[in-house]
Amino acid sequence: MSKICTLIVAGGQGRRIGGHKADTELCGKRLIDHTIQRAENWDLPIYIGLRRHGQVLTPGYFQILDKADIEGPLSGIIAGLAFAKKEGFSYVLTVACDMPFLPSDLVDWLLPAAQKSHKIVAANSGGRLHPICAIWPVEALETLEHCAMAGELSLNRSSKTYGREELEWPDAPYDPFFNINTARELERANAIVVLRQSV
Repeated sequence: MSKICTLIVAGGQGRRIGGHKADTELCGKRLIDHTIQRAENWDLPIYIGLRRHGQVLTPGYFQILDKADIEGPLSGIIAGLAFAKKEGFSYVLTVACDMPFLPSDLVDWLLPAAQKSHKIVAANSGGRLHPICAIWPVEALETLEHCAMAGELSLNRSSKTYGREELEWPDAPYDPFFNINTARELERANAIVVLRQSV
């Protein structure tokens, strides 16, 4: 039986939203707390990926530090896979801390596809790839490390190097992978919360 954990990637600086993105509030709750709440629905062990200790307070959740010598989200993926390999996990589900509307069926679709294909399986919505929302086999670690050493830091290209499939989600009435990088996007997220509450 495959052993899988969730890694919430929260090491970004969030400069476009004024810094401390994970701590940014949406409807009275931090973005990372929205994401943790969504992740708890999947009933998997949850870990938090950060750039440095104390960057975000997440009591009760073990924090995994990004690879210090690698820039961008790939550093968090590599650190998470290295940790997962040591702990005996077969797969890591990664999601971003700024996606508060993640679908409840994310694991139900991604995991079987990854088990069948033996590839990285990423989410897609509205014709847009979301490589941060993906299931990564721990066997991908060596390939991703080689990509990083070669200066290939793009999640899109590095995941394709290993082998990737994509699964499509509907983006109506709202995109479940909507992510928040700016104040305007935070306003749009508030409008989505209102829409969800009215349904």
